Amino acid sequence: MQGLAEDAGIPYTTASKMTRAVFGFLVERTLAGEEVRIDNFGQFKLRYQDAKVKLNNLTGEVKRVLPKVVIRFVPTRKLERGFSELI
Repeated sequence: MQGLAEDAGIPYTTASKMTRAVFGFLVERTLAGEEVRIDNFGQFKLRYQDAKVKLNNLTGEVKRVLPKVVIRFVPTRKLERGFSELI
């Protein structure tokens, strides 16, 4: 956070408040079922996973996994290319 504040030329507390506000907005809107897009970064959306039955290969135990909702992030191509160039 300190680096962000220094790069933007703003106080640390301001950068911290702005960051919390942005991520709070992302979480709030995504959990409300909206797809949230940030240009040149990516998209956040909910993904519903059905209940399923899993098998533990070591013990042979069958276990039921309950349905759940997860937040999924899909990066833009530009962001993906930037990461792949680092590797």
